[in-house]
Amino acid sequence: MAALDSFSPQAATVVKLLSSVFRSAPTADIVADGAAFLRGGGTAGGLLNHLFGLNVPLSPFTAYAATTTNATFAQALVTNLTFGLNTSAAKQATWVAELTPLVGQYASRGDFAVAIVAVVQAYSGGDIELLNLKGLLASRAETAAAFALSPAGAVYDGQGFAQLLEPLAPPSYQLSASAALVNEGGSVTLTLLTSHVAAGTSVPYVLSGTGISAADFVGGQLQGNLLIDATGVGRATLTLANDSFYAWPLNVAV
Repeated sequence: MAALDSFSPQAATVVKLLSSVFRSAPTADIVADGAAFLRGGGTAGGLLNHLFGLNVPLSPFTAYAATTTNATFAQALVTNLTFGLNTSAAKQATWVAELTPLVGQYASRGDFAVAIVAVVQAYSGGDIELLNLKGLLASRAETAAAFALSPAGAVYDGQGFAQLLEPLAPPSYQLSASAALVNEGGSVTLTLLTSHVAAGTSVPYVLSGTGISAADFVGGQLQGNLLIDATGVGRATLTLANDSFYAWPLNVAV
């Protein structure tokens, strides 16, 4: 069963709105407060309007609170919706231009944002970037729901939005080698520093380069996996065959 299925319709709405419009994963108490607001007669648009006014440093809420025009609001919305998606700047600019004149046609900015999210969620056309965005928002909602059900997401700690942003932050990778040049028979250690990658994740790597072949390495493999540990680091040590042939520089890709 999907994590989102564990929530009532009102609570699921809160999870979806927070994860899409604010790219945040709400804690269980925040979900409960939002669901109570909806059950009491409040609207999804009204809930967003309240959140748009929160000027909290270092959070996605800040961009909305600082907007003064429909264009800057549309920009903030597109930026948050596409966070973590490799959408080109040109495509984002096109979406902002298309959305800007539509903002004023809705009773409030909150109602507009709700409508846009609904359009993306229901999209079934052929625009690959819109389909990717649809998939991203669905994935975000499920991740946010799982967080709200976890011990870490039980209660908002009141210390800032790092707690809510962390679950939906995109992973990052930084690969390095212990040496740029290694003698025949010597070894080189690959180190992959990651953030927002779960411990136990296996990240594949591939070796390549001019004159590089499987025979250049003890074990004869040009690919392998880096296992990410609890500190977010993965390492692998490669030993070059002592065959009197030099085949550097070596390219490594993950």
